[in-house]
Amino acid sequence: MTAWQEYRYGGPRERWWIKAPMRDETIDSVIERASHVYGGIVLRRGGWFTDVLGAKGTDGIPWESRDIARLSRLLQVPVARMQRARVDDAPDTLVPGQRRAFCPACWLEDDAAGRPRYFRKAWARVLYLSCATHNDPLEWAATPLFPMHRMHILRRHLSATDDARWLMDVLDQFAQTLEWHMFGGLSWPGHWRMSGYQARALLCHCLSHLESEEGRSVGQFLWPGPGDPTLYQPRREDVPPWRGCPWEAVRRAGRPSWRRGALWITASMTLPDFPVNCCRTATHGR
Repeated sequence: MTAWQEYRYGGPRERWWIKAPMRDETIDSVIERASHVYGGIVLRRGGWFTDVLGAKGTDGIPWESRDIARLSRLLQVPVARMQRARVDDAPDTLVPGQRRAFCPACWLEDDAAGRPRYFRKAWARVLYLSCATHNDPLEWAATPLFPMHRMHILRRHLSATDDARWLMDVLDQFAQTLEWHMFGGLSWPGHWRMSGYQARALLCHCLSHLESEEGRSVGQFLWPGPGDPTLYQPRREDVPPWRGCPWEAVRRAGRPSWRRGALWITASMTLPDFPVNCCRTATHGR
């Protein structure tokens, strides 16, 4: 009996026949894997998802206790295990629907181990742009079907002596400092040229306004740097003005290349020892 026939005859309404949540998998990833088996009706607003889970989709819907309990029953796992898979809608995480960054090396390990490719909880953090296990830059899975494409995923091999590796490490360290300052109470380095508040404001500006105060595109401040240029890209879409917190524009920038490009601009104007050929001042001579 096919998965769709099981759905028609009530099977998946009682249980989802997929692998249980992995150790660090998100709930959204689990539901997306179920949609690969039972069809897009799992993720569609209304229909089966409403009948089974009591929710209307994973985008922007908070996970309540009853939803967690129903998911645990569908997957035949303890409620505590599903609770650990939750990613709270917090300021340090991307909004639901934008948590599609992934590490190619992790997915290659999933393939080798016979596991389904799944999204890790750490990848949902706003200022997390490189895998802590492999030190590879995160990539972007554009559609829910992307993890199902059994193509060979290419890793970006950046050697320790490569200039691209150096720039990635600088941006990762800067992002980690900014994250701990904003959400962990870490004191901001006093010798840096910008305060923590100014760095945060500039990052919001780069990811929400495509024109600077000088009327120049934000992308023009990205000096052609080492490595693949797709690692650092300006956000090339109109973002509506945020009447509330400007940080929401950052949380809605799911693509790692967007956030990495904005961090490059911010770091170049904040770090006192940032190379001249990679900072904003170099663009004025173009």
